[in-house]
Order: sequence, then C-alpha cells, then structure tokens
Amino acid sequence: MKHDDGPRNSRDTQSSQRVTLPERRAPWIVLALLWVTLALAFGRLDLAISRAAFDPRSPLAVLVERYGEIPGYLLILAAVLILDLTRTRSPGASGVARSMASLLVASFVAYLLGAMVWYRLSPASGERGSWALLPVVLLAGVAARSDLGAAWSTRVGAGAVRWARDTALLAAVDFVAFVQVAKRLWGRVRFRDLDPGFADFTPWFVPRGPGGIGSSFASGHTALGWMLLPLVLAAVERGASRRVTASVALVAVAWGVIVATGRVVAGAHYASDVLFPTGVAWAFVLLRWRAARPPAVTDEAR
Repeated sequence: MKHDDGPRNSRDTQSSQRVTLPERRAPWIVLALLWVTLALAFGRLDLAISRAAFDPRSPLAVLVERYGEIPGYLLILAAVLILDLTRTRSPGASGVARSMASLLVASFVAYLLGAMVWYRLSPASGERGSWALLPVVLLAGVAARSDLGAAWSTRVGAGAVRWARDTALLAAVDFVAFVQVAKRLWGRVRFRDLDPGFADFTPWFVPRGPGGIGSSFASGHTALGWMLLPLVLAAVERGASRRVTASVALVAVAWGVIVATGRVVAGAHYASDVLFPTGVAWAFVLLRWRAARPPAVTDEAR
C-alpha cells in the first residue's frame, strides 16, 4: 500500500499541474482575443461610433475635458517625488553629482506636471502662477536632501516605493513612449476637426506620417486615466483584504472607463484611440502582477 501511494500522489500532482497552468493562462488568452477583436471592429466602426456618440456639451465630455488628466498627473507627480526622496544617497563627489541630477530631473518633471494641473484648474491665471511652482519644487527637493528629509525618507515603506516605480514606469511606457510617439507618427485628425463630409477621416491602421496635422491617435487622457491601476497592484502586494482590493480596483477601472468614454463623446478621440493606450496599460499591469505572484505550479507542488 505504501509503495502504491507514492506513484498515485505523483500522478495526482502532475494532473493538478496540468489543470492549473491552462487555468492561469485562460484570462490572458481571453483578454488578448477581446482586444484584437475590438481593434479589428473599431477599424471599421470608428467613424460610426463617433457620429453616434458625439455630444461635446454633455456633462461627461466636459468633466473629462477639464479634469480627466488631473488624477493621473498628480499620481505621477507623487511617484516622482517619492522616488527622488528615497533614492540611495552615495558619498563623495559622484554621489553629489547624481543627487543634483536627480534633483534637477525630479524638479523639472514635478514643475511640468504641476503646471499642467495648474492650467486645468485655473486656465485664466496665466503663466506667472505656473512659474511660481518651479522654485517651490526646487526648495522641496533641496529639503529632501537635508537630515530631516533623510529621516522622512526612512518612513516611506517598501510598498510605496514599489508603487512609485510602477506608476513612473507605466507613465513612461504608455503616456510618453507610446502615446506621444504615436501622435507624431499617425497625425490622425480628431473627429470634431473633420470636414463636413468626413473626407479626411482615416482608420487607425492608416497612419498619415509625421506630416499629419492631427493628434487623435492615441489618447493621452486615456493613458493618464489608467494611472490608478498601479494602486491595485499595491493593494494586492500589501495583502489588503478582498473588500479593499476590490474597491480600489473598481475605482481604478471605473475612472479609466469614464475618461476613455468621455473623450469619445467629446469628439476628441475615436474608440480605437482610447483602446490602444488602454491595452498598453492593462498589459503592463497584468505582466507586473504576474511577475509579482508565485507560479501556480509552485503552490500545487507545496
């Protein structure tokens, strides 16, 4: 009997592993197929969707136009400042040089993001108000390098640092590397800027090239709208309760959908314009989530 139990348990373990692996891959396959299906569909339906949804005076369109980018900018700003505050300080001249470079980069990024938020909240204030942010962030960066700042940096937990890295990297990949480059290469005309006969409309798979006058593809608002997704990763990695994690995920997904939908309703973007940065954001977060979790096979083997 003892001799037979060993092979049976081994076969059971192998069977459970064979079942588990496809189950773990299934959501990825479903999401990938859904995204490809939508991309193909929007290639034919973009113009029809925009014509049906266009309502620039709707509360949703106005809300997203004015404030849709602000949460994303503020989260990126917080991430940049946390990374600068917790950066390892090296002794000597090279350490001072790296610290100064970090100060300049973080301050410049913080100024840009703060100025963008300033203009969204107070568009009539002019340039003077936004320029006042630069010395503020510089002084904050200098203060972070003092003894008091070093003491504060020790209170920033490892989870906050990981969230800051994820947020900054997602912004660099989606909002900067993908969206800004795509805008310049595609040159797609926004729906609200098309001529009355829609003769200058182009599907997403036909880029106009760097000489194009439009900036519809891809949606920067949408990329910023999904900047809440790393908060879900942070909740999972911190071991938050299911209720808390589900609440964070609901807010993150709801805001991303609201921003994406609002841009289509405003006529600023087509459905495919919001689909692509959405796909980049979700792929990034899912890959990051998968890398952070132990493999299912390991769990079964234990």
